[in-house]
Amino acid sequence: MRFSKVASVPLVLHDPYFSIWSSYDHLNDGETTHWSGNPYHLRGYVDVGGKRFCFLGNPGLATPLPQVSLDISATRTVCGFENGTMAFTTSFLSPLVLSDLALASRPVSYLSVSFSRMPDEPVEVVFQVDGTVVCHDDDAVDGYVTEDKRFCWGSMGKANQSPLSESGDKVTVDWGWVFFGGKRGHARIAFDRLERTLEIALRPDSCGEAHCVLAYDQGYVVDYFGTLLRGYWRTRWSTMEEAIGDALASRQEVESLCASIDEKVEREAEAAINADYARLCAVSWRVAVAAHQIAVGPEGEVLFLSKENSSNGCIATVDVSYPSVPLFLLEGKDCIMGMLEPVFTFARKPVWNKPYAPHDVGRFPYATGQVYGRNPQWSTEKRSDAATLVNPPYARYPASADVYDGEMQMPVEECGNMLILCAALMLRYGKTPLVSHHLDLLKQWADYLVSYGLDPGSQLCTDDFAGHLAHNANLAVKAIFGIESYSLLVGGTEGAAYHAIAKDYAARWERMAFTGDHTVLAYGMKESWSLLYNMVWNRIFPRPLFSETVTKAVSAFYKGKLNEWGIPLDSRKDYTKSDWTMWVAALSLDGELRQALAGRLCHFLIDSPSRIPFSDWYDTKTGRYVSFIARSVQGGIFMPLLVRHWNGIKRGIGDGVLF
Repeated sequence: MRFSKVASVPLVLHDPYFSIWSSYDHLNDGETTHWSGNPYHLRGYVDVGGKRFCFLGNPGLATPLPQVSLDISATRTVCGFENGTMAFTTSFLSPLVLSDLALASRPVSYLSVSFSRMPDEPVEVVFQVDGTVVCHDDDAVDGYVTEDKRFCWGSMGKANQSPLSESGDKVTVDWGWVFFGGKRGHARIAFDRLERTLEIALRPDSCGEAHCVLAYDQGYVVDYFGTLLRGYWRTRWSTMEEAIGDALASRQEVESLCASIDEKVEREAEAAINADYARLCAVSWRVAVAAHQIAVGPEGEVLFLSKENSSNGCIATVDVSYPSVPLFLLEGKDCIMGMLEPVFTFARKPVWNKPYAPHDVGRFPYATGQVYGRNPQWSTEKRSDAATLVNPPYARYPASADVYDGEMQMPVEECGNMLILCAALMLRYGKTPLVSHHLDLLKQWADYLVSYGLDPGSQLCTDDFAGHLAHNANLAVKAIFGIESYSLLVGGTEGAAYHAIAKDYAARWERMAFTGDHTVLAYGMKESWSLLYNMVWNRIFPRPLFSETVTKAVSAFYKGKLNEWGIPLDSRKDYTKSDWTMWVAALSLDGELRQALAGRLCHFLIDSPSRIPFSDWYDTKTGRYVSFIARSVQGGIFMPLLVRHWNGIKRGIGDGVLF
């Protein structure tokens, strides 16, 4: 889909480590970076008759080529370049195909150049990476170049490395090997140990096209409660060399598959709201998927492990999975189960001696026990090495260790999240053994919500950056839908009893929270208001709990709260969240409001003065980001598309795909 520009351009996106962006109006205005802003250099040149032209990265001594177009779709970014002697497009395709998780988890991107006008002199297209891609500092690197009968490839990595040697948030990988691969006879690869570079030079074919792949093999990707895991792609390809060879051989097939996804996302999103919404979905797809590591679990199962990018680096955070789930309810049954499995596993550990659901299972790439909300004696935040410290394996500790501070947890939030995620999974894809196996935990969490959910005490919620809040009305909505979720999961007489509680709580909630023209941020604060994003499940669950009078009123009320760049999260501040904005759009039946919300969020995506990968927390008056970069919660952008399609699913037994 055509863009005039975007605050930061997604190029190569696979997982929290293998992520390359350009935060400039033109790809050759400066160096590419990792989503965190750390150096992560991918460069591109065209060599013509001894003269070098640059189309990607810092031009240096090369002549920059004018960029004339930018197109971004769900799986690829395409940029056009042109001068007096040549014209071409360069494409960056990351096949994050949710119907094929082995392919989606394979950390291999296609880099292509297609000339519509060729120079008269001989041409070579050159892609290059340097040491910033494989290590943090100016460490020594090593590598090799080789070939077989059909393909050639080369690799570079840190000479002295230790896999999974650190854990952190805004950090790049300090281990593993980057690869270039191409077709033998059309590609020439060079590794320079002293310059710390790996490059591939491509000779365009008779059609003016040149293709190669860029790949990254971390080896082990996650420490999962003491077991070191490989990427899920290893279930199909035993080595990266094998994966590269297959990627090159099947390029046209993969490109066709991705083109079909791209077209459907654009068409369906535009039909759901408008072209602005289609642009939001086009960027959000890769952002949401690539904020996860897809690993093969100890029993061969899929583990879909999010990293809480630019927040605290937590892995498998429940209140990050919850807002991301609309994309995966469209297509991604195994993704959702892969989100839930680690949380259930940790919740059964003795150290988690709470009656409610946990917040996370560690700090990426260590899924070895929750790190959020520890008691002071266990905190590591003030240590000098805290940014990359590997935390202790809390999951092995006994309950008597007293690791977690109850005041810093999110009890109502996480119970509601887990229950709603499980119910949505069942409604979309049918019953699963995973959920059935953990009904005892889900009942425990549902009972917690029955006791404490209607009027939550002072506590944190997913919007924890806003601080503790008592009597949180929107959080109570989540609790009510959490109780209803358990009703749906168990059915029968027991389910009917929990449904009666949820229905009663919903009626009581309306009396406490609805003022006639809006709902309050917290009970008793009549002039306050907030985005009622948790109410969107009223559009999805088979038995609506809340009256349409409320949803119509808040839609009308929100029209008067719009700022240039969006609508505030609540009455306390001018900042907002992108995911919740689109959940509110999905809740509303007012087409004018839906278009206004999509338009203002798209304005931020394109024009924000903060040149960073798509942020979900920003100021609605200045358009500047507050925090949070390239997080999986951007999957929540797909909520209006999910709601639009939901009535086409046979609730409770649907197992087809929407895309």
